[in-house]
Amino acid sequence: MKISVLSRSEMKSLVLREDFEKIAARTFFISINNIFRYSEPPVLEPSPIPEKYAAQTLVLRFDDDAANGEASEFLFDANKARQIRDFANLAIAQKRDMIVHCTAGVSRSGAIGTVLNDYANRFIADNPGDFEAFKNSAFYSRLVPNMSIAMALMRELEMI
Repeated sequence: MKISVLSRSEMKSLVLREDFEKIAARTFFISINNIFRYSEPPVLEPSPIPEKYAAQTLVLRFDDDAANGEASEFLFDANKARQIRDFANLAIAQKRDMIVHCTAGVSRSGAIGTVLNDYANRFIADNPGDFEAFKNSAFYSRLVPNMSIAMALMRELEMI
């Protein structure tokens, strides 16, 4: 499975490309969006992926980390990890590529993309070409995966 990690602005640019229809025909999307929780009620940032691709898009909203270590409904949890697991297994079964995006394309999406690359291309099947393509990609050097998100997802995928 080919996996890419993008920032929100890169995802918006991709959606505007003339060949987006071709890309979307072979791709599942994980769209991680912000929650502006300091407004009342909290404002949910919309996904940049057009609604017509809803069946192949998993939209999640969670923060990178809690402020001051607080527990929050806006954090990554086991339920979100299960949603990603089920969605990734569907993409694998349908032999689709995966694009994961968040605001910066660094921490949240970096964690999910890195774990899914290991899961799909090493744990489930041996796809050394796709596994190495992820590690040799232009985006890989900027990734700083959020380890609490990565560990929670790895537990849900039974990789640890």
